[in-house]
Amino acid sequence: MISTGTIFESLKEIITRAVPDLFVTAEPVADSAESYAHIQFRPIRKDLGFGQIVRNLRVDIQIVLSPALAEVPRADLYDISDKLDAAFCGYVPVADRFITIYETDSRIFDGILTYSFILSFSDFIDKFDKFELENFDLMQELYLKEK
Repeated sequence: MISTGTIFESLKEIITRAVPDLFVTAEPVADSAESYAHIQFRPIRKDLGFGQIVRNLRVDIQIVLSPALAEVPRADLYDISDKLDAAFCGYVPVADRFITIYETDSRIFDGILTYSFILSFSDFIDKFDKFELENFDLMQELYLKEK
């Protein structure tokens, strides 16, 4: 089973390589003087039976450049969007897999770049461990908040 924490670490590595100046976090940032990227996951899980599940994970990456500035040049945000497109190359390497990204979406609003995509993959979970099946996503969310 691929954990959300493992996916977060893979995304963090890719973003840090593409845009080294960004601080990457899973927690919302209230006040920051430096540029940052906030990764948010919205999980959707579908049980196929026999322990196999399909996990769709919507990933939103919000990038805020120099929050202290009143207005961020849009060209800088477009450049970062292009760098992320090149860095992801249509897939995300996670653990021993490569998860395909079929479509990305980027939008700029109020000087914040939101770069989004959906990771869809099959996973296997032991049906006998009912607690893990029912609470897996909740525990992953708590893990990310603890970091």
